[in-house]
Amino acid sequence: MNILKLFRKKKYSSIKEYIREKVGNIHLSIPSQSLDDLDIEVLIIEPTKNKPYFTLITDGLSNYQLKPPGNLETNLFCELVIYLPEYWKVLNPNINFYWPIKSLFQSAYKIVNNYGWVAFSSIISLDQKVSDNSSYNGFILISGVDDEVLIAQKNITFYSLIPVYNEEISFAKQHGGEKLFNEFVENGLVFPPIVNINRNNSKKDFF
Repeated sequence: MNILKLFRKKKYSSIKEYIREKVGNIHLSIPSQSLDDLDIEVLIIEPTKNKPYFTLITDGLSNYQLKPPGNLETNLFCELVIYLPEYWKVLNPNINFYWPIKSLFQSAYKIVNNYGWVAFSSIISLDQKVSDNSSYNGFILISGVDDEVLIAQKNITFYSLIPVYNEEISFAKQHGGEKLFNEFVENGLVFPPIVNINRNNSKKDFF
């Protein structure tokens, strides 16, 4: 894969305007490639002195309204975020580096076409390992008060994705994603939740 062929001229969007103002300068914009994909881009914000990590954010998922159950109070629009350590070779096409971008597209597709909705502590299962050098199989979604903003007359939640193992997914399905998240916090989860491919599986023996 020649990843440079994926880049295109950044089209204007209210999300990009908000990101430039609140997060940082957008270095690159990568569009979805498959004809079956949604009209979504992944925006890449490079590390800075004050924010020594990459920030990857979807742009376009919030064009698709979520359909939560009637008794669930959650925003109807969202975008997804992944934070990567500053050493990460974001543009390396090897799956061991490219998986965060691929996973953002996969997660967005699942939200719209399979799940229909997500909320705080929702689990996204990818049904396979994200890469050859990691056993992560999906993500837990988290957000805070500062992650819910009004953009173009839409209340949009920016959900941060924390990679999780298959056993952690099984635990969350049985006991709830919020319980898994609370255990992460008790075990020292820091914000922003920068990806750590060497994180120990907190539910290694869970069946």
